[in-house]
Amino acid sequence: MITKSGKSKATVGQKCLLIVFLDVLSICAAYFAALWLRFDFQFNDIGPHYLDTYAWCILPWCGICLSVFGLFGLYGSIWSYVSTDELIRILKSYVVLAGLSLVLPILLQLSFPRSVYVMGLVLSCVCTVVIRFSYRMLRYIHHHMNKLQQLELQENVMIIG
Repeated sequence: MITKSGKSKATVGQKCLLIVFLDVLSICAAYFAALWLRFDFQFNDIGPHYLDTYAWCILPWCGICLSVFGLFGLYGSIWSYVSTDELIRILKSYVVLAGLSLVLPILLQLSFPRSVYVMGLVLSCVCTVVIRFSYRMLRYIHHHMNKLQQLELQENVMIIG
């Protein structure tokens, strides 16, 4: 969609797809970072069976996370209107995901160190919050930068008489 100023404006559907893409990317990165952190940032120390397990289970886990996010309505809001309600829904969804991350590894007999599940969940939650609130924060900063520039361009005038 093109606005009157000639700038392109993303539709709600495009924003939603972008959020989904960023969620998948952040979940994958968070759990890999947790695995990497568990082995003191030494990639060579990570056993091949852990990397195989990560590669096998990360995309299904992303699907589960996206489904839970959808159930809690995290894809129904527009970035500029993100509020504490969104934060509460994110935290509720991660409570559900924490329960699932306790049950699923036992059912599927996954062989990760326990710390990876906890750190991955925490990092993923932080990433989700940052994704949701970053657009609003950037708009806030942009708005205040424009205000400062307008104040600098103003010239003080004294009217006498």
